Amino acid sequence: MIIEKAEYLWFLLLIIPLAFHYYLSFSSGKKDLLHIGGKWRFESLYNIYMVKYFFIFLFFVLSFIFSILALSDFKWGEKLVEDYRSGYDIIICLDVSVSMQADDIVPTRLKGAVEVINRLMEDMWNSKFGVVIFKGKAVRIWPLTDDLEAIKLFLNTVSPDLITIPGTNIQEGLAVALNTFGKSGRYQVIVLLTDGESPDNNIIKEAKKAASRGIPVISVACGTEKGSRILLDGRRFVTNSKGEKVVSKANKQLLKLISSVSNGKFFELYESGKIKDEILSIVTRIEDENLDRSLKLEKISGYRLFLGFTICFLIIALITRGFRWENMF
Repeated sequence: MIIEKAEYLWFLLLIIPLAFHYYLSFSSGKKDLLHIGGKWRFESLYNIYMVKYFFIFLFFVLSFIFSILALSDFKWGEKLVEDYRSGYDIIICLDVSVSMQADDIVPTRLKGAVEVINRLMEDMWNSKFGVVIFKGKAVRIWPLTDDLEAIKLFLNTVSPDLITIPGTNIQEGLAVALNTFGKSGRYQVIVLLTDGESPDNNIIKEAKKAASRGIPVISVACGTEKGSRILLDGRRFVTNSKGEKVVSKANKQLLKLISSVSNGKFFELYESGKIKDEILSIVTRIEDENLDRSLKLEKISGYRLFLGFTICFLIIALITRGFRWENMF
């Protein structure tokens, strides 16, 4: 059992002031009863009044409780339903680490990656895109949006300076990308653009998590295995602790593994024109090859049941309130 909107359960605390209000109203009615009926009829009138008031309060409170349960949307059990997905939600997961400034991709790996993203948005213009950038830390820059021009404006200014924490944390980049997706009922894809120079800190675990959610990761290798030195500010090269110039090489094996585990595909940067076709082929594979992908298990919502009880108890409370008991004493 799950509760989709558990925050509504806090409204059940309103039963306390509601009960206090009913108590005050009951006490006031008791005094009026004594004034109207006199002492000699008070006991028989009071017994009827107490029973009637009790049941009115009981059924009204029950209707209130079940209305809150209906709003909270309790779900239990599962049923197979058609998977009516359409359109695409694409999260761009872009590496902005210093190594992306290497020039084995002209003019740089980062600029080459930006060109690929712009081309993909032009090819998939009817899709929604989101952007996550990562370095030593990952940051969601854009949630899913169809305002592609705004994303393009941002990409024109992207640089390693946007994140101060050094390193290349692909694992966190994928984690933030996965958390960016919502329940849109659309096909979801992550496009990972990086040179793959990252420590193996549970990256494959995140790729498996993506696979379990039916979200393929399309990896695009930004760089070559031969590698290149990293020129900063057009003036100086990145050096290690010994003063030696660092040569950055693309880790294509890691990127291939990420795509393989997540049921995606690996591309070189120069193959970027094929990414759109690959996204479409992944969707076709999901629809045609796996029957359980054209059907999905959906939790059964209990709100109709709770709403039915709410209406029934409210009707009983109204009937009890309107029922004339004058012949019962």
